[in-house]
Amino acid sequence: MIKQLANNSTRTLVALLTFVILHGCSAHSKQVNACRSSYKKARADLNAYYKDHDSSMLGSSLADADLAMRCVETRQAAVEMKISLLALMKSFRKGYEFVISLNESDFTMSYKKTMGYQYFLAMDADARGDTLLRNRIFKNICFDIETYIRNENLPAGKLNEVAYYDLYKMKTKIRSQSQLGMEIDSLKQRYPASSEFFDVLKGSLTDTVVTYAMPPTTY
Repeated sequence: MIKQLANNSTRTLVALLTFVILHGCSAHSKQVNACRSSYKKARADLNAYYKDHDSSMLGSSLADADLAMRCVETRQAAVEMKISLLALMKSFRKGYEFVISLNESDFTMSYKKTMGYQYFLAMDADARGDTLLRNRIFKNICFDIETYIRNENLPAGKLNEVAYYDLYKMKTKIRSQSQLGMEIDSLKQRYPASSEFFDVLKGSLTDTVVTYAMPPTTY
């Protein structure tokens, strides 16, 4: 009798634990799906802004990016999107306050937190008419990214396209298009396998608003 009761208690405990685990997994899965849906909507609204220049789409995209940041699975992409949105909205003070509140692990690469923070500081200085400070900050940003690229030690012929995108979008603030075009042509010869990327990068330099390189997603 005692043995039977013990067996029954064990089965009940196992069943209870199984229910808790399955329920927890189900709840987490629903949360992740909600975050992915929010990220998709944020990205769609940002694309709509670029197409129609309807500034209300930026606010809508920002709200969904905030929701997507709640999940580890979508947080890094959502963080970069929010930075791009704040840049487009010219909310520079909110931008550097947001970036400084983040951890380095919230970014896909180690230089990106400093880059984001300094970008907003530079643009805030520019808005106040302090071009000397703005240019000094952008030079620091470019130096940091170039240092990151040099220290990556990638195999010969390989390059980090995201880092180069960030570098040259920042350089547009302190270099002429002709200077940047010559630099990119030189890189194109050095990395022939990435010639298509450099063509796209060169064509994007006319966009004066920095939008951060957001990784492709299948969300």
